[in-house]
Amino acid sequence: MSQENKEKKFNLFNFFNRRKDPVGVDPNEPDITENPNFVNFFKLFARKFNSITLINLMTVVVNFPVFFFLIGISGIFSGHTTSPAYGLFPNLSVIVSNKLSPASAALYGTFALQREVTVLSTADYVFFLLSLLIVFTLGISAVGATYLHRNMVRGQPIFLLSDYVGAVKRNLKQTLIFGVIDFLIIGVLVYDVAFFRVNSMSGVTTGIILAAIVFIILLYFLVRTYIYTMIVTFDMPIRKMFKNALILSVVGFKRNLAYLLGAALILLFNYALLVVYFPLGIILPFMIIPSAITFLGEYCIFPNVMKYMVKEEE
Repeated sequence: MSQENKEKKFNLFNFFNRRKDPVGVDPNEPDITENPNFVNFFKLFARKFNSITLINLMTVVVNFPVFFFLIGISGIFSGHTTSPAYGLFPNLSVIVSNKLSPASAALYGTFALQREVTVLSTADYVFFLLSLLIVFTLGISAVGATYLHRNMVRGQPIFLLSDYVGAVKRNLKQTLIFGVIDFLIIGVLVYDVAFFRVNSMSGVTTGIILAAIVFIILLYFLVRTYIYTMIVTFDMPIRKMFKNALILSVVGFKRNLAYLLGAALILLFNYALLVVYFPLGIILPFMIIPSAITFLGEYCIFPNVMKYMVKEEE
């Protein structure tokens, strides 16, 4: 086979790596590391939009256990029956069973209302167990996406698949360890929110507890972003990353606040779409939302990392 034919031959691996045509090479791009302002964010986001959506797709694929969870809660394999909506109905039934009257009939009409009850099947439990694989994929997807987004905001060329895999391989131990820690902390915070919603009461104490929960959630949102950035940028123990992340979450207040407000606006926009047009609102997270938040995070916080920490090349 001639050299010319070899060059024309389609190679799937080269297509995904695109080593001859790296993403992000544009001499006209602003140096956002030196000038990461509000206007440059939108310029860079527009230029990198295709790459951001592709990274989001990669994130969704790597976090495939989410689909097992969605199948489990969909009720496709569940049993469905009905049950009285009020828990006191069995007691009422025993009391008035032998004393039928217009009053007891009215009570039956009120408390015997039925509701649909879903009974989980064996298949549902299997899917829920498979969804726990997210413990391992959460850190992998975050490290790969963080590395690509960090390089984009630094104005460096990226090779989507090879850089993604390379970042995970170079930091595999810390990726898996912090991925598990990240999953557990997020799980505790979600449980706290759910418990508070079910057991909340009015009063000053409730307001203080709610404020504390919100503060912890926002603080950890910043901390985990800094930690994933440090994993792909520095070589240091995770305990030291936690310490540095907590410090940077305070000293980098302005850029941290911009990140939190921007992420909140993105999530509120997606929620509004869920209310106005549900199909688009439910699809958007699979298209761009997580990647857009990660890109925003790197744009806002990486200058803080460069300013307050010693720069090291991987």
